[in-house]
Amino acid sequence: MLTNLIYVHDNLNLKFLNLELDKDLWNEFLLNLDEGQSTFFGSCFLYAECYVFRRLVCYLENTETLKTFDYYANKKQKSLIAFLGTIEIILFGIRTVGTSDDVLRFLLRLNLWGNQCDISADTEKYTVKRKGPFEHLRAYEKNIIIDSTSSIINSLKTADHSNPVLVDFICDNSGYELVLDFILAHYLLEAKLADKIRFHLKAIPWFVTDATATDFHWTLQQLRKQNGRCTQEFAKIWLLNLNEGKFEVAEPDYFWTSPYEFYRMRDVRPDLYKKLTEAHMIIIKGDCNYRKLIGDFRWDASESFITCLRGFQPANICSLRIVKTEIICGMSPGKNEDLIKKNNEWMLSGEYGTIQFIENNYCSCSETLRDIMNPNVCGANLHTTIYSHMHISHFRFTYVYMTFFQ
Repeated sequence: MLTNLIYVHDNLNLKFLNLELDKDLWNEFLLNLDEGQSTFFGSCFLYAECYVFRRLVCYLENTETLKTFDYYANKKQKSLIAFLGTIEIILFGIRTVGTSDDVLRFLLRLNLWGNQCDISADTEKYTVKRKGPFEHLRAYEKNIIIDSTSSIINSLKTADHSNPVLVDFICDNSGYELVLDFILAHYLLEAKLADKIRFHLKAIPWFVTDATATDFHWTLQQLRKQNGRCTQEFAKIWLLNLNEGKFEVAEPDYFWTSPYEFYRMRDVRPDLYKKLTEAHMIIIKGDCNYRKLIGDFRWDASESFITCLRGFQPANICSLRIVKTEIICGMSPGKNEDLIKKNNEWMLSGEYGTIQFIENNYCSCSETLRDIMNPNVCGANLHTTIYSHMHISHFRFTYVYMTFFQ
């Protein structure tokens, strides 16, 4: 198995030929890779990373006894347990706050910074653990470098309720972050800003931390069994929401674990794109989903969000992301240069967040006459290759090996 992974390192054209349910999706993608992108270090960072993680799952799902084994489950479960005290503090604090713009603004920020707490590092290092969740938000408020919170709130408040209002969550991490997704979803229902919340989760174990449907259900049951009174009470409400259809786990779609950028969804997974058009708003979580949302290209940091979406607008889009890779758009002119002066690698620090929004009320072509389907024209003149970011790729690739074979 280790030998196979080393071979993958130099060859991304190795097709999926066995029991993989998404093998056609992947094989078509591999067939259409541009010349020079068929090796790990020559490929786009996003493509190579997705390929390696998909290969890891492939080796297990083609066995007799480990087909459904989640080799990250123990880590994910330990991560949730490590944050149970913090979760109880949050739920105790919000249980009687009522509904207002300020509460929603707070919960959006809480959800944003939850993306900082993935489990690929020691959970004890995070400010949210050391200082508490509320002090954590105060400390990081100045580090929100793009903030469209007011537009998000306005969109939710002006939704057309002549039909049930659906909000989709494209989830990222399990553990603490997933619980914060539950909390935000709970508020949207309680404030009557939404009638139903639909959670899109990963179909297979993914990127160590990502939430699957199994993680979703395990988390709710684990919260229900806790000693913390508020945790128990909220978990019971969330389980009731699930039973009544106010919470829904979307049928897992392998698009979320494919290397395809979101703008290609309409062609690659038209049924999924159509499903997303049912929502009033899509809340897209995390750094990897952001990379798929705008593509792993070197956009000018001040390029508009709508241009970088390249036509992906099935509904109103809200992106909550802690910046962990060197991909960004929508910044005010000069802001990126100011941050570089302070720290040349600020995009890799995990210390900055973005809250971005685009309303689905006009075609992206109205923003620019440039060809939105051609990133070379749109200003993203280069893929972010792993070769260009060796300090990232070596860490990630080493971490994959260590996690899988420890």
